[in-house]
Amino acid sequence: MRPLLGQPNVTLLVNAEVQRLETDPAGRSVTSVVVRRGGRDEVYEGDIVAVAARAANSAAILLRSVSDRYPEGLAKWFGAGRIPIAGVAHQAGTCRFGNDPATSVLDANCKAHELDNLYVVDTSFFPSIGAVNPALTAMANAIRVGEHLLGRMS
Repeated sequence: MRPLLGQPNVTLLVNAEVQRLETDPAGRSVTSVVVRRGGRDEVYEGDIVAVAARAANSAAILLRSVSDRYPEGLAKWFGAGRIPIAGVAHQAGTCRFGNDPATSVLDANCKAHELDNLYVVDTSFFPSIGAVNPALTAMANAIRVGEHLLGRMS
């Protein structure tokens, strides 16, 4: 993250919580991110939105992003009622990736199937969890998706 902080278009917000993502009227692109900071809502815009708030929090942000187009929130959320309590030590799979929009939320580049500019880059993308801590795999995937985004922006 440190190299990014030196860029003129990057600001690190502290004591801030994403309330929801808002889309264009057609529901194809995220147009703004609503953040609560200091008891007030602030709105931020960008061409590409990447959510990396950990599996449960990323899913919560998407579920809170209700609109006329998405009455149940953005993207489909998987896992509710399917994972036994023993399977939640490392939260994952809430926004799983895959090629089929009917069975996955994200494509192979962790972009939401339904939205042209929303990426979820944390352990949410795992279809299931392994027996070991997923931190290194999540970091490697974030680097991979970051390289994809650099290519998309150039």
